[in-house]
Amino acid sequence: MYNKWVSHFLSQLKLNDWTKNLTNKLAFLVIFSIALNLRLLNVNWDQGTYLHPDERFLGMVTTELKLPASWEQYLDPTTSTLSPRNQQQNFYVYGNLPLTLNRLIAEWREATSLLDIILQGRILSALADVLIVLILYKTIQLFESKLKFSPEIKLWSSLIYALAVLPIQQAHFFTADTFLNLFSFASFYFSCRYLMKKNWQNIALAGAAFGLALACKISAVYIFPLNLSIISIAQLNLKKFSLKQIVRAWLPILGFCLSVYLFFRFGSPYQFADKNWFNLQLSKKFIDNLIMLKSWEGGHVWYPPAIQWINRPNIIFSLKNLVFFGFGLVPSVFLFVGQVKLIRKFIAKIKQKKINQAHLAIILTNGWVACFFIYQACQFVKSIRYFLILYPFLAISAAVGLTTVLKKINPKHFFLTITVVLFLLIIWPLMFISIYVQPHSRIQASHWLIKQTKTGQTILSEYWDDALPLALTAKQPRLKHIQLRVFDRDTDQKWLQLEQNLKTGDYYVLSSNRAWASIGRLPQKYPNMSQFYDDLFTDQTAYRLAAKFSSYPSLEYLGIPLTLPDYWAEEAFTVYDHPEVLIFKKNDN
Repeated sequence: MYNKWVSHFLSQLKLNDWTKNLTNKLAFLVIFSIALNLRLLNVNWDQGTYLHPDERFLGMVTTELKLPASWEQYLDPTTSTLSPRNQQQNFYVYGNLPLTLNRLIAEWREATSLLDIILQGRILSALADVLIVLILYKTIQLFESKLKFSPEIKLWSSLIYALAVLPIQQAHFFTADTFLNLFSFASFYFSCRYLMKKNWQNIALAGAAFGLALACKISAVYIFPLNLSIISIAQLNLKKFSLKQIVRAWLPILGFCLSVYLFFRFGSPYQFADKNWFNLQLSKKFIDNLIMLKSWEGGHVWYPPAIQWINRPNIIFSLKNLVFFGFGLVPSVFLFVGQVKLIRKFIAKIKQKKINQAHLAIILTNGWVACFFIYQACQFVKSIRYFLILYPFLAISAAVGLTTVLKKINPKHFFLTITVVLFLLIIWPLMFISIYVQPHSRIQASHWLIKQTKTGQTILSEYWDDALPLALTAKQPRLKHIQLRVFDRDTDQKWLQLEQNLKTGDYYVLSSNRAWASIGRLPQKYPNMSQFYDDLFTDQTAYRLAAKFSSYPSLEYLGIPLTLPDYWAEEAFTVYDHPEVLIFKKNDN
């Protein structure tokens, strides 16, 4: 009786909705805080040794840039001091926006060293990614009433993205990918806002965000058809379709494209041929660089980074890395349930002829996600980071699946179920962040080598990988370093040089699996080199394994003996922040 009276009293004061709203906001603040802390955890994870090569390159380029003397110079690709090409960088395939932002802040802080630039860039990258959590929440809010989404879906989708491992990892790197992801998804959000509210402000913002995405990386173009489709259907009356609607749809499309161009041009002027804004032509050097990059793909090439992609199965390889590593097994199960739920729901709406523009937008979005995944998973290069643009959308479907499962649970077991779900969601990111709470495996290996070696000894390392020991102290022994060109063709000359180097070496360091994991898969391309690795790992050479260093995802830092060896993940998932290091010592016998 008392409970009924209290409920009635609260409803009369209209505090129920207020309380729910406050609870949602507090819950989101907790989720946002979790996302921020996971992404900012130990930004100096490699202790100033610059172990991510793409990040190292972008950091070095940023240190060479200078602020232009005027706006006119900034907008001139041929003279601007912010253009990498004007600083002797003849090969550059990224946009300029992340570098420009980083350099501006570095100048303001008067902190322009390489270490300052990279650490600051990692913080900017983390902030860019955590903003997606907010935009994701707001995106679900747009569709709640039209699609009859449960209010908790926006919280679950934000939490699932906050805990997704690939975004957490990429937020620890100063690369273009997190900035690209932020502006791409922001463009999608404002396109959806235009669909719901039909005002030109959202057209301008959608175009601006997409233009800035292009200014980060040209691959943002992949989301262009989706955003354009959503803007186009805003003018459609699904019950009374006419040609007049198609004509009216051209106006917002033109407005969107104009906004895209203006912000693309302003965000990265150096991807264009000249300073004339009426000349839409892209820079010939930029296009030539893209063509050159594409020429390094295929089973026939000998470009070291391309070797890992030879003979990788389409679809399955990318799906495995997404499910087990980037997104997580448990969220992927909910993702599957959510996709089934959405498909069945929309089929029912179509049969009932009750489909609205919001339904159509979600259908287009899911279709685009499927098409992009299949397209990218069938490319020669199937890098896990190329799928980052899908993760906000995957989080939405996973949240739909999770709420669908929770509705089928007996209310008596609700709190127990929530506890189990939260545990299953958080266990993988908790394991993954262990790599940022302990010294990098290459740093551990470097300390070991510094203690074990003497001045004058020879360390063998592999071409296209980081040589060890890293420069950690001023008093470490002076060693001779020889790089083995293991990625070259298996010619007699290569083998003769390799044998000579092996005779002179004291230690042979494999500072990651870059070479042996890729070359070992391709005996038809590397018959001698693949056999050499077999011999090395089975003690058939003069070298014996002396030390092994790894920092696999683990809960040991929490006192829980649980570790997941992820050596079977895609190379780029492990090689930068937690590679397995193997040190072989020459057998004196």
